[in-house]
Amino acid sequence: MVQGARALACPNCGGAVELRGFAHTRSAVCIQCLTVIDASTPELQIVARFDEKLRVHPAIPLGTRGQLGGVRWETIGFQVRTTWVDGTPYSWHEYLLFNPYQGFRYLTVYNGHWNYVHTLAGVPATSSALNGRPAASTGGVTYRHYQHGVAQTTFVLGEFPWAIQAGEQVEFDDYIAPPRVLSREASAGEVNWSCGDYIDGAAIWQAFQLPGAAPAAEGLSSNQPSPYPGKIRAIWGDFGKLALVWLAVLMVFLMLGRNAQVAAPHLELAPPEAGFATAVTSEFQLQNAVSNLHIDVKSSDADANEVEFALIDRSTGRPVALESLGHQQNAFGWSREFTSGRLAAGTYALRLDPEGGALNHKTEYDITVRRDVAHTGWLWLALILLAIPPVLTTLRAGSFETQRWQDSDYGTGA
Repeated sequence: MVQGARALACPNCGGAVELRGFAHTRSAVCIQCLTVIDASTPELQIVARFDEKLRVHPAIPLGTRGQLGGVRWETIGFQVRTTWVDGTPYSWHEYLLFNPYQGFRYLTVYNGHWNYVHTLAGVPATSSALNGRPAASTGGVTYRHYQHGVAQTTFVLGEFPWAIQAGEQVEFDDYIAPPRVLSREASAGEVNWSCGDYIDGAAIWQAFQLPGAAPAAEGLSSNQPSPYPGKIRAIWGDFGKLALVWLAVLMVFLMLGRNAQVAAPHLELAPPEAGFATAVTSEFQLQNAVSNLHIDVKSSDADANEVEFALIDRSTGRPVALESLGHQQNAFGWSREFTSGRLAAGTYALRLDPEGGALNHKTEYDITVRRDVAHTGWLWLALILLAIPPVLTTLRAGSFETQRWQDSDYGTGA
């Protein structure tokens, strides 16, 4: 149980100054007149005073108690720190938490992003990452350098276990391994390391029973955990399972497709003395119904006329609709593929008409007719559609990390 506060009178305004850190407290700031008091001696000397115009009201009032990490903490100090980047100030808030048995912890918040911070007893090992940028390691975790800067204390309330001063500056380096951030602070020959864990603002409001709701976080924090790694593993795992089903369906289609040749005519066409060239293959029999016919026509003459095909049902004399599957041409000739729909058993033939009707020179055509050919184009389209969600999720994850590093010393590079 956290013990009660000890009250002193401010030497400047006479207002009550409550000290909750016991013998740990070295300096305190009067909440009424913003006077910084040296609380380490009985004389309570005045060290400095903050301008009233700089007053900031903490979201967690001093003296508020809450439970984090299974420990009951009391908020005893609050400070605002500011750094300047290209002349633009950026400020964040820090809360000092105290428990007489556990010591001190900190809560930091910037743009609605919170971190629960503790100081490190040891010094992390520093090195260079693969890309040559600084890195630091502790507890088996390697942190990548995010930014370097100088932070200045611009406002203070409450009490602190060090002699806090208005305008004091520290040189800092932040290293990240989301959801953690490792910070190095150096001032007057003293170096301190701390480690923070990202924590949602709603958890802070619940822990300290604060009224209303936590302000919404803005933008991305340097160590904000990405929501995508778990999603990526899950969605690619689902894709893998569906791909196995897809593969099984593909194999079934390939096995069920007879792909049997029913005719392979060779045609020779010569320019006629009058009229248009045309040719009809010999008849071929379909002993039973087929799911489709696949017709492949080739010519080794690159200058040969392309052809128009008609599949003739001899029992009716009517042409059967054919669908073109594609056309290929190179220096050695050209080829075209056609397919039909389901056909009944019967007698059929193919009629070939050179495009435009007129034939410039004698041309040879090789034709192959196969039945019940498995067309799997729609299956490949289905596979592409199945891959879209995991690919998009992976791209979003990359975009998240790119955005994370935009405010670092390295721009968008990770």
